[in-house]
Amino acid sequence: MSESEKLLNIPIVKNILELTKLTLNFDEQTASISFLQRRLIIAFTFAAMIMDSLEEEGVVGP
Repeated sequence: MSESEKLLNIPIVKNILELTKLTLNFDEQTASISFLQRRLIIAFTFAAMIMDSLEEEGVVGP
């Protein structure tokens, strides 16, 4: 299991992912790593992992 997979299995991170899904404004069609960074005030690497996870779940497209 990779480090990012381990991180994504931590309960608080799972909660952040769920909150992210709820708070993203998809009406604007703006779901990007920089959008997550600004909205959640997080680092690029963490925002990228969240975006990858949301893409795997089909919440956002490539």
